[in-house]
Amino acid sequence: MSSIRNKYFDLSIPDDWTDRSVLVWSAPPGSGTMPPNVAVAFDALQPGEPLVAYVNRQVDSLKASLADWQLISQVQSNLKGRDSYEMVFTWSTPPGKMRQRQIYCPLSGQQVASIACTASDPEFADFDRAYFQKVLGSIVFRG
Repeated sequence: MSSIRNKYFDLSIPDDWTDRSVLVWSAPPGSGTMPPNVAVAFDALQPGEPLVAYVNRQVDSLKASLADWQLISQVQSNLKGRDSYEMVFTWSTPPGKMRQRQIYCPLSGQQVASIACTASDPEFADFDRAYFQKVLGSIVFRG
């Protein structure tokens, strides 16, 4: 059994189960037009699937589900010494246009993490400098 720990509880999960958890942190209300947030989602690559194919599947899903989805950039990157893929895109919501940076990073085995930084499009650059870059810079990988 693997132990999961957060500030509210500990939990044991069978070792052969796939971690598909999602963690989201939001800025307090009043922090911008829409409070910025950081989300980390865990998933698994399909057997033999390269990371770029996984990322392309995510792109297809985003295109199909988000109104006026526009890809700004998609590049191979490096996050704290790990080969990763980063994409930035916008989409429309009733309150206004949103912008998100997603970084897809391989973990151990077939596990992959998606780290998403989201804010309203006009405020994204300010929140990126004030918060998102610090959050991404604080990541320490284990294993």
